[in-house]
Amino acid sequence: MSTHLVTGAGSGIGAVLADRLHARGDTLVLLARSSERAAELETRYPGSQVVVADLADPDQVAAITGLPDELDSVHHVAGVVDLAPVADQDPALLRAQVDVNLVSPAVLTRLCLPAVRRTRGTFVFVNSSAGLSASASDRGMGVAVMTSTS
Repeated sequence: MSTHLVTGAGSGIGAVLADRLHARGDTLVLLARSSERAAELETRYPGSQVVVADLADPDQVAAITGLPDELDSVHHVAGVVDLAPVADQDPALLRAQVDVNLVSPAVLTRLCLPAVRRTRGTFVFVNSSAGLSASASDRGMGVAVMTSTS
């Protein structure tokens, strides 16, 4: 049995991933942005460890404790996007996007690195390919995989 940490398990790709890992009997550690979302995840994935931390607040992510000593994988699936022109974006929303999509995943990776190194596990970053082109209508998804090494 493997142990996996998944962000974004409440919907979309993250939920499908968590469904499949849970169905095969793997151990899940799920990140929830609120206690309400945590309750939903605990009901949907019985036996899973649910940790509450909002990715929009990197300080909350940095304060996470109680993660397993060994993780076979960490899946960064949660993300946000506002496809409005930059000139029209509220600076607070722009900052939230950067925190959720970049800063908090980096902080969470740092926290999980020792546990993933112990298993020689894998970090998976799911990202939108919209960032690779200027077209706001491009909604394709890409996946980047980083394998842990010493």
